[in-house]
Amino acid sequence: MSIEALNWALTQAPDVPAHCVGTLIGFANHAREDGTAAYPSVPTLGRYARKGDRQIQNDIVKLLELGLIREGDQRFVAHLPSDRRPIVYDLAMERRIDGGVIQPKPVPVSGKAHRTRTAAPHAPAEKPSRRRPKITRTEPQDQRHGGAVLPLDAPRCTVPGHHNHSANACAVCRSEKLGRNR
Repeated sequence: MSIEALNWALTQAPDVPAHCVGTLIGFANHAREDGTAAYPSVPTLGRYARKGDRQIQNDIVKLLELGLIREGDQRFVAHLPSDRRPIVYDLAMERRIDGGVIQPKPVPVSGKAHRTRTAAPHAPAEKPSRRRPKITRTEPQDQRHGGAVLPLDAPRCTVPGHHNHSANACAVCRSEKLGRNR
């Protein structure tokens, strides 16, 4: 445990997202005075930050992207079996907030040109509709009776007590139309 590394993580580390503070403090707790050789396990960091393994792994990726941690000298774990070796990280303790002024971040060299804003704003992209297209049938089919097609303008049911619904919906009327007797 290093007081210097913990102090850096708590008070001097620039641009630390709030959700990554616990993970950064966990690394600082395992680092040397100069911020090197931190290799806590993901479950250990999870206990410190009260997070799950996947959240800790996402935090590590974010801290690497921000340049707050970097891969260190892997010889510190050479004594461990090769299938059980953790990754050694170093804290970027040279990056500090001094007197309220944040030192500039190192610029990544990617070879890509920076995008600049144009004078005219881009038109917002149209979002595709999430609605399903309405399906309309031109001819109703009765799959229960061999796919026989009944006309759209089918007569109303004439069976007493059937509440005058469509003859297509009445089993008795439908069987009569199809030429079947019950």
